Amino acid sequence: MLSGDPPANIMQIGFNVYRAGIGLQELFIVLFTFLTIRFHKEMLERDRAGLVPRHIKWKRLTWTLYAVLALITVSNLFDLR
Repeated sequence: MLSGDPPANIMQIGFNVYRAGIGLQELFIVLFTFLTIRFHKEMLERDRAGLVPRHIKWKRLTWTLYAVLALITVSNLFDLR
């Protein structure tokens, strides 16, 4: 069993587990994106009301978070190819 290629059914099981893991990761990314959008909207309201100190750079960090989540999603799509 240590030499040679593993049986096809074992490889298929491994591939299915891998795909399920990627799918679960993407589910959590989507949920986290919705939470980030909710945070973004709330912060915009507070910023318009003048409740957020000017030294806090929350907009830049939020857009960076969106970019990172998009890049992880693109990476996951390429991993499934």
